Amino acid sequence: MSATVVPPDPTIGAMLIGSILGAIAYGFTASQGYMYYSRSLKEPLPARLWVFATCLIDTVNTAFMTHLQYHYFLNNYGNPAAFMTPVWSLVSMVLLTAVVSFMVRAMFIRSVYQMSYSNPVPTVILGLLSTFNLVCGVLATVKFLTIKDGNFQTIKEYVYLDFASAIAADVAVAAALLVYFTSHKGGSARTQSMLQKLHMYIIGTGSLTVIIAVVALATFVAMPQKFVFLTPFMVWSKFYTNSLLSSLNIAKRSRDATVSVSLNNVVPPRYPGQLSGSLSGSNNTHSGQLSNSGPEITIQRVTESDEDFKSSYPLGKGL
Repeated sequence: MSATVVPPDPTIGAMLIGSILGAIAYGFTASQGYMYYSRSLKEPLPARLWVFATCLIDTVNTAFMTHLQYHYFLNNYGNPAAFMTPVWSLVSMVLLTAVVSFMVRAMFIRSVYQMSYSNPVPTVILGLLSTFNLVCGVLATVKFLTIKDGNFQTIKEYVYLDFASAIAADVAVAAALLVYFTSHKGGSARTQSMLQKLHMYIIGTGSLTVIIAVVALATFVAMPQKFVFLTPFMVWSKFYTNSLLSSLNIAKRSRDATVSVSLNNVVPPRYPGQLSGSLSGSNNTHSGQLSNSGPEITIQRVTESDEDFKSSYPLGKGL
């Protein structure tokens, strides 16, 4: 008599969907990373190394995501019991996601520190919140290793702490950036106009990490024994990395000079036959020359100094 085959949980497809979305998001990360390093030759070396380390960890995270798909859907095809124990690559993703989020927040906290004129109070508070989330991520990783029967209920408190602490840290960092962005008045009017658009973009992209965390937490609370929460979780770290890279890239583009026409530099038109120069006294010969026909317009390239922009937006100069 053949053994009864237990059908797999129908929500395991969420793991596959999360991997596909994560791979797509990593494509944006690679594109943003290329844009950053193709324009960052003048950026401080510590900033470039920090960004490189963040991208490298997220790349490893993506490789682990590919491995867990191979493990569950190929190596253990037709073996539903394999889903009862988290594979090492899935457990490692919990830790790497916590590390990536910590490193990305560190860059934004650095900006808060500079915009607050080196005020240690907000920096310490934000740093403690971010560090607490990192510790929660480490604890959740360790507890994931203890799961043997697919019972996520035994670690739910640690998962709650991981998601909740990340949400608290991200909201605090976004709020601090918003406060200092709106209160900072350095730079010219044109710089302030650019920064206003830049700030709204950064707050918007940063808010996506909060939304992803809220969705992951809500699905885990509602269905702790299901795999639905893995869909937002697998793209989570990608949103952190993209938030950092896109912010750095748009800061770089905003810092570039723009071309404008200054009406003060429009030269009155000269027409054929109009002479420039002076007559030679003894020979009565013309020493001037005819000007070209048509109006002559001088276009002035208006450039904001790097220091003006950087003082208004510290993330523009990196670590």
